[in-house]
Amino acid sequence: MKIAEFAREVKLETMKILWPTRKESLMTCVMVLFITAISGVFFLLVDSAIYKIIQFILGI
Repeated sequence: MKIAEFAREVKLETMKILWPTRKESLMTCVMVLFITAISGVFFLLVDSAIYKIIQFILGI
């Protein structure tokens, strides 16, 4: 396969891609940030609870 033929096929395949709209990209970004924040709070609470339990068990 020649380089020019390969480049042409890549261009054709790239044109077939259904790119997300700006709104879809923004909504996906917001969902990722929201889920990341919720996960962060959840793990903070779990970590704090485990820390308190270990403190209680060890009598510190």
